[in-house]
Amino acid sequence: MPTEEGDARFHAWISTQPAFELTYFFPGLHREDTECFEPDNPFEDIRVREAFARAINRDEIIDVAFGGLGEPAHVLACHPNDPCFDPQWEDDLFELYGYDPDRSRQLLADAGYPDGFSLEMAIYELGGFPELGIATDIVASLATNVGITTDIISTDYQIFRENMTDGPIFEMFGLALLNTEMTAAARSTNYSEFGGTVAGPQRIVLDDFYQTAIEQPTDQDRFSVEMDIGSYKFYGYFELPIAWVPAVALIDTSDIFDYVFPGTVPGIFSHLEYVNPVR
Repeated sequence: MPTEEGDARFHAWISTQPAFELTYFFPGLHREDTECFEPDNPFEDIRVREAFARAINRDEIIDVAFGGLGEPAHVLACHPNDPCFDPQWEDDLFELYGYDPDRSRQLLADAGYPDGFSLEMAIYELGGFPELGIATDIVASLATNVGITTDIISTDYQIFRENMTDGPIFEMFGLALLNTEMTAAARSTNYSEFGGTVAGPQRIVLDDFYQTAIEQPTDQDRFSVEMDIGSYKFYGYFELPIAWVPAVALIDTSDIFDYVFPGTVPGIFSHLEYVNPVR
């Protein structure tokens, strides 16, 4: 499609597969037997996690931040086309995660937060994913609408990464994860023994799931365990997956006839062998 009227030689070509998955992580969900564990953290209550999920309008984020390009996400690192995907998640997505601010407010009241609470959200620029800031602003606004007051903290991405590596993160934040397989994602986001950055919820059961997954003799066996990981997080509202988003390449049609590509990595387009030049 032409990008702007009067300059029809430039076209935006969209990847055939999602390139990123945007997911938000609740702060402070540390493993239960560690000194970082905070039993008074509001997000330790599943009702609060569900309330936040119910406060978020995924369709609005997809339309406003991504220009309508994207599809709702169910579980971190498991697209509906992946073998780890459980079709039941699709059946239950609207019922469990559908936008419902009234139910969100009621859940907060039931959990002991009738007036809501305050929350810090980190925001940073991420190369190849400029829409992250727009999406975070929308998430913060929707949370505020149900009584969760958000204070957005701008930071440099490199500093934020270093903070995650050096110690626990106490702000909510969004992460644009490359389209990768679930066990690899679980290692870097959930596995408490991982020596690098741990971004997501840590639970004893998630550590056990990860160990079981990497010990499986076949891919099919591992997919079954990954489905268990996904169900544990999906039905427990442990993460807040928002959308799968394709990559968009702007090409000059005077030089390139088409470019049908599956995806990308941050800031660097892949599969250049699929570029079909004008002859």
